Amino acid sequence: MKYFFDPVMIFNTTGKTAKGKALQEMAMRLEHLLVEREHAPEETLLALSDQAKAIDERYSRGLPTMLHFYIDPLGDFGQISATTWPSATNAGDGMPYFRIHFRRVERQVSAQLLGAMVKGGAQ
Repeated sequence: MKYFFDPVMIFNTTGKTAKGKALQEMAMRLEHLLVEREHAPEETLLALSDQAKAIDERYSRGLPTMLHFYIDPLGDFGQISATTWPSATNAGDGMPYFRIHFRRVERQVSAQLLGAMVKGGAQ
């Protein structure tokens, strides 16, 4: 099974801090990435979690990073996002750092087969 990670959205409100910039650079490495693993979204979440924890330790001032994960019940699409932990003064979902969307790739074709499909041939 393959998953395509795109688009990656970053938010300017938090990119001004060194921590925000580091988290956003981490997320941007996944943009336009095709991963061939059955549990790619979950494995990506774990890898991002480990790296976010290291970034939190490097930039210990401020609120820790909270990762959010959603995948639809069929496993076709979802997103991973990061925010600051909500605080007493910031009682919402926290300030956003990034949002990464992913989608399962249904099938893959060669350029030759694509040409045939466009003409109404082989499917």
